[in-house]
Amino acid sequence: MGRRYSERNTNLFKLIGVIILAVGASTTLCFGQEFVWRERAQLSLPRAGYMAGVIHGKYVIAGGSYWQDKKKQWTDEVDVYDPAHDSWSHAARLPEPRSDAASVSLGGNLYLFGGGANGAIRRDALVFHGGKWSSLPTAELPEPRIYSVAVANRGLIYILGGMSKHNDYSSLSNKVWVWNPHTPNKRWKEVHSFPGPGLMTAAVAAFGGKIYVLGGAKEGGQDVVNVNTAYVYDPRTDTWAILPPLPLGRRCWWGLTAPPDIYLFGGYTSTNERDVFSYSPATGALTKVGEMPHGLCDAKFFFIDSSIYGVGGESAPGIRGRWTLEAVLPTNQKATSPK
Repeated sequence: MGRRYSERNTNLFKLIGVIILAVGASTTLCFGQEFVWRERAQLSLPRAGYMAGVIHGKYVIAGGSYWQDKKKQWTDEVDVYDPAHDSWSHAARLPEPRSDAASVSLGGNLYLFGGGANGAIRRDALVFHGGKWSSLPTAELPEPRIYSVAVANRGLIYILGGMSKHNDYSSLSNKVWVWNPHTPNKRWKEVHSFPGPGLMTAAVAAFGGKIYVLGGAKEGGQDVVNVNTAYVYDPRTDTWAILPPLPLGRRCWWGLTAPPDIYLFGGYTSTNERDVFSYSPATGALTKVGEMPHGLCDAKFFFIDSSIYGVGGESAPGIRGRWTLEAVLPTNQKATSPK
């Protein structure tokens, strides 16, 4: 009797174990089906802190920083990825090395604002058009900025947050500026600041004519601390609303509009993360939908046709990536870049 009872228990535990394994495998497959990742041609220079955008169906990466012999270096290198041929080529270099400028592509141009190198923080503006760089004196920022984020919304460019002084987190700002590239002789206009403290490296995305600011980092003494705040700005009324807090705090992640959601890639907690989330502007829900092949912060992701491409980033302290990652969505879940 005891032996049969023991055998039945053993078989039961085995069955439970099989069920648990099956459920775990099913869960992995479930969000594994959301994004199918593959690695493409690698960057010639691994870097993070770069500026980037998509111009005429090609991924353009400008500047950034990397580490060599335990020393941080800045680059003026500009590279262009052609997904049709899975190849990188060099383009006209920046006028000088810089990283961590606000950047955005709009109307076939890549715009850069501020950024810096080796402790200097800039306020100038550049545009990449027709394969060459030009300065935009009237688009010079009202103040120096590094670690701010730019976003295009209905033909206008907005810059949010960032800091004005090197390694001085008390200079983090919650200011918001707007500039119209169609009237380039007019300078930046300051609109209402977002609620709460100044932030850096938040995920920012335009959705439905509004601008969402998710997470980021605020001043925390000698360093910064991650926040789980969520805000939305309505340009029509120049007003901000505080949304329900996110279930986690994260900085240096990237927001990509993909109706009906906003995708959020990677980021930093106490390590560089692999997560991919979807954030629902309709409900405020944050849902994990997959994982990248590598933990990355400070990598930028964009739609090119129906695939999503991300490049470089930081995979560990002092270690930059040279990966080019492509995420393909299954046919029944295809999303395209919002028009």
